[in-house]
Amino acid sequence: PMIEVTGTDISEFPIVRVTFIAMDGSGNRMGILPGLALSEDGKTVEILDQSETEAGFEYIFVIDANQSYELQDQADGLTRREMVRENILDFANNFMNHSQLDRVSIIVPGEEEAVVLVDRSQFHTELINEINFYEPEDLAETPLQIMLDQALGRAAESRGDGKAQAIVLFTDGGQLSE
Repeated sequence: PMIEVTGTDISEFPIVRVTFIAMDGSGNRMGILPGLALSEDGKTVEILDQSETEAGFEYIFVIDANQSYELQDQADGLTRREMVRENILDFANNFMNHSQLDRVSIIVPGEEEAVVLVDRSQFHTELINEINFYEPEDLAETPLQIMLDQALGRAAESRGDGKAQAIVLFTDGGQLSE
């Protein structure tokens, strides 16, 4: 299995709480791990208790709403804007945890900055409302690197919260060579 430590709590030292995510080779979440061992300085440390906790996910959607955002990508007649909207609506309605365990941000381009359209929301209805009414600015270029840097920074800020994290970039790749 793949085990990723997402947080440690030493507030009750010498008791140390370790939060981790365990997944099998296919990326499926695993529960209690019999035989799990931790070590410190090469010595095995006794595990007093192991419990499974729902922690949710943190998703950061980055939308590269450049000049081609209103153009059709495929012969199905949908513009990139409509495809992004439909994907985020599908996520909000069908995959976001409706018990408010997930946290979702949406970053879009501004004139020379990244704009946070949705800020760490736990409510699927907020995503639905914001993406339905999002009107992109008419930009010659999007500040894609600034947007990605902001997404990475936000993920780093909340790294120890015990949530698995994902940054999803919606782009046509038009500026990626730069």
